[in-house]
Amino acid sequence: MKKVLFALLALVFVGSFCVGTAMAFTAEDIAKASALEEILKRGKLLVGMEAGYQPFEMQDEKGNIVGFDVDMAY
Repeated sequence: MKKVLFALLALVFVGSFCVGTAMAFTAEDIAKASALEEILKRGKLLVGMEAGYQPFEMQDEKGNIVGFDVDMAY
């Protein structure tokens, strides 16, 4: 009896989670919140880095951040 009750409770929980998730994110909401659309509107990609992980990010003699991640961002 406990196994049946546990299985039924788990099924209700999973079902309500799936329905709630489907209702929370509609295709229109996803399209409005598209990061790509925001980047295209802005006209540039903003990238945050911490220049302490060589060779991925580091500072050169002039104080500019250089490295592999910077090259990939460009």
